[in-house]
Amino acid sequence: MRGRIAAEWDRNAQSRCEQLARGLDFSHDHVLLPLILRLAGNLRGKAVIDLGCGCGFLTAAAACTAKSAIGVDISKQMIFHASQRFREHQNLRFISTSIERLAKVGDIRFDICLANMSVMVMPRLRRTLASISAVLKNGGLLVFSIAHPCTWNTFRHDEAVECFEYWRPHAVVAPFRITLDQKALPVPTTYFHRPISKYVSCLVEAGFLIEAIEEPKAPRDSPPEYLRGFTYPRFMVFSAVSESTFANLRPRRYSHGLS
Repeated sequence: MRGRIAAEWDRNAQSRCEQLARGLDFSHDHVLLPLILRLAGNLRGKAVIDLGCGCGFLTAAAACTAKSAIGVDISKQMIFHASQRFREHQNLRFISTSIERLAKVGDIRFDICLANMSVMVMPRLRRTLASISAVLKNGGLLVFSIAHPCTWNTFRHDEAVECFEYWRPHAVVAPFRITLDQKALPVPTTYFHRPISKYVSCLVEAGFLIEAIEEPKAPRDSPPEYLRGFTYPRFMVFSAVSESTFANLRPRRYSHGLS
């Protein structure tokens, strides 16, 4: 599954990075990144990892004030484009790997993990969150965004309404489109729908203490066509603190399903 997802984003990398470079993704630039960075707080002196960094724009934004920033993505083409675009940044680097592999190294620890719309693309939520906890320092912060599990399908219609099952975690394969550029990326992409309770329970199980859950609104100065599709929240953003002592008190149960 991971190899298929990496291949999807390898084929979409150039189109997606050009899309972002042209400022066409209003959600990315004006809703998600500002909120993620606000929840991350003061990055000065901090070591930051951007999980599922894609084209690297969030990683580069964090590197502007952080001591160091590393962007990680399983798509080698995404990492290539990010490395080329931001090669002038001295405290920034990009690595093509998974969070599970990085956690096995054992000697890398970060103060903050950021993940913009990437946790929902990872097949094994429990393993992903346990691996994030493993690479964070005790008291480290995780801030991540996802498509809102309650409202995303109503907005995007990736699945027929009569077939959509909210409580069942499942994979969805759909064209990737944004409001201000309705031409889909070259190949459909895979993400995983999970109910909100699954995210909360897996965070707690991995030893995270949830600090905040936000459902961002569209900015008032959004383009009219963007506002029309924002009757309900499109996204959720979580902020959670890793407490290794707390995590060691709780048994971790891993599933072979999409949890």
